[in-house]
Amino acid sequence: MTNVQRITRKSERWFRRNQRDLPWRRTYDPYHVWVSEVMLQQTRMEVVLRYYERFLQRFPTLADFAAASSDDVTAAWSGLGYYRRARMLREGAIAVREQFGGALPGEVPALMTIPGIGRYTAGAIASIAYDRAAPIVDGNIARILARLFGRRANFWRRADDLVQAAGSARVFNQALMEIGALICKPKQPMCDRCPLRDECRAFASGRTELAPRKRAATVALRRRLYVVRDRRGRILMRRDTRGMFVLVGRSPLAVGQKRIGTFRHTIMNQRVTFEVFTASGQQPTANCSWIATKDLEKVPHPSFVRKALHLAGALLLAASTALADSRTYQIAADAKNTVEFHAEDTYDAFDGRTNKVSGAISADPLKPSASTVEITIDMASLNTGNTLRNREMRELYLETRQHPTSSFKSVSVAAPRGADSRWPHSRHVIVHRAHARLRHQRAKKYSRHRR
Repeated sequence: MTNVQRITRKSERWFRRNQRDLPWRRTYDPYHVWVSEVMLQQTRMEVVLRYYERFLQRFPTLADFAAASSDDVTAAWSGLGYYRRARMLREGAIAVREQFGGALPGEVPALMTIPGIGRYTAGAIASIAYDRAAPIVDGNIARILARLFGRRANFWRRADDLVQAAGSARVFNQALMEIGALICKPKQPMCDRCPLRDECRAFASGRTELAPRKRAATVALRRRLYVVRDRRGRILMRRDTRGMFVLVGRSPLAVGQKRIGTFRHTIMNQRVTFEVFTASGQQPTANCSWIATKDLEKVPHPSFVRKALHLAGALLLAASTALADSRTYQIAADAKNTVEFHAEDTYDAFDGRTNKVSGAISADPLKPSASTVEITIDMASLNTGNTLRNREMRELYLETRQHPTSSFKSVSVAAPRGADSRWPHSRHVIVHRAHARLRHQRAKKYSRHRR
């Protein structure tokens, strides 16, 4: 058996045993595969998983997507960033409808005639959706090939040799994707877990570290955002030159301004610190509109808008009434109640989510600041969207076998402006800060490390 054959056999065997349960792998529908590949460009897997199924619920078929307006598509993409991807994906869907009768082709040359589809995406669709022997090379796979064959190797030719020898192009190409994402990392690769270490030239020579890529210098910026609301609780938003709705950066019409804090947001090589203020507003100017919070999902907006609206919030809970007269609400473990963990209050680093939460909200709609939230969370159910990271979080940092739960109590709680007598039963509850009673030292060390 040749070296190429050993690599393909071991990779395919490893993938069948260790592949992640990703939604597009359940059917391998070509449209679904295409959407997933575009979303995963420049975006982490755990972020994509939060948007993928919601996007397909809004546009379940390629025909639905091609018929959607540009605003509808961008609104559904809001939060994923790099919005040109969404525009090109829509242009590509229209081209498929007009040139291929609405069916995505399975051959690489035909796929590359579609706007927004290059050599890598064409190979990914052909191999993953149609199981065609098409090579793919992205950053993860190039890193694997550099370690297997040397940095001067022709990566596309090597990838083609491998996929031609594979038993299944679909399985093999995805195996390389998984190994690159989970094991063969840029720094500190997990060679002890790698199925290809016996065939790896870098491992044999003890030189697995790769030269770091040259990156543009980070630029630090500061910006102001105003969360301006009217008496109906609507938010004042401005439409920018890209067609995105953003919060106003200065508001001469706002009254009662109050600084509520800051958060950090990264855009390419820009590290932006946003300073957020709340205020009440008057009649908006011609280039601004009042947007109801329930309509945010319908308008395109960048992710930093939600960060500003959820400033310092880590928990979004939908509560059910327990005792309406006493304003006590019971939080039960069900799909409507979700707890998300992020490093500090920045929303830049996602550390997992779970629905296994119980507790109570004591609320007074006339005095929201006097409200309290107390919850207990099943930490062993915390899901980061990555099997290996789940194990690291649960076993190494949280030690969930010894400490399966943690309790949290709010420090401050705020209700939306215009909250009615049904609050919080009729709305989301935003817990601005919470203290955790963690009974194990390792979790505390992890918390400090993340900062």
